[in-house]
Amino acid sequence: MARHDEASAWQVLCDRGWPGDVRLDDVDLTPVFAWLAAWSEFTSLPLEVTTPQDRKKFEWILERLMICEAPLRLALPGGLWQVVGVLDGMGRATLSCALHALVACVDARRLHATAVTRCNDLFERFALFRHQARSLGVRAPLAPQDVRAWRATALVLRGLQA
Repeated sequence: MARHDEASAWQVLCDRGWPGDVRLDDVDLTPVFAWLAAWSEFTSLPLEVTTPQDRKKFEWILERLMICEAPLRLALPGGLWQVVGVLDGMGRATLSCALHALVACVDARRLHATAVTRCNDLFERFALFRHQARSLGVRAPLAPQDVRAWRATALVLRGLQA
């Protein structure tokens, strides 16, 4: 599942100009999260600014958004900025899509790496169990996923204890 999510997010990133040779692990997500938070707030503003308070809030959030964009320019590859273009409403919407895909891709990679680590740990444990069973003269299954065979092995080992 994590691999599929990563592939989908990676495709969105590439469609938005992300070069294939830029490693996602090297990207600092702190400015990405700051910009996404500011963009979320900006897009939740009413379309029409009717009062001075609304105008002041709009200007404050827009300024925050622009402040967040400066570190993003340094952190993200140029190919992405060529696709994003001018940071107006349309450019920022494109950037938002790319940044959400970036976060999804990084999250999926982390999930996959965690799953691989857990899987490797399990394989090591099963190898140890197999070795211990053999040392007791019991034939253990080769496949860690063969639950029935492992239950049968456990029953044989319990019988040895009695």
